[in-house]
Amino acid sequence: MEVRTTTGKRANKENTQTRPSSEQVQRKAYELFEQRGRQPGHELEDWFKAEQIVTSRTNFKVTR
Repeated sequence: MEVRTTTGKRANKENTQTRPSSEQVQRKAYELFEQRGRQPGHELEDWFKAEQIVTSRTNFKVTR
């Protein structure tokens, strides 16, 4: 069984995780916060959106 990314490249152990790291999500959430004009009150919305974005970028599939 071989693991490949969704772009067809062979994956190594570091990038076969199914969930992004909290640091990756945090960076993206902060980016969303800044895009919103640093308006407070949307922390959870930004976090969940960031998690969705980062997860979709690191979506891997297993091929046989």
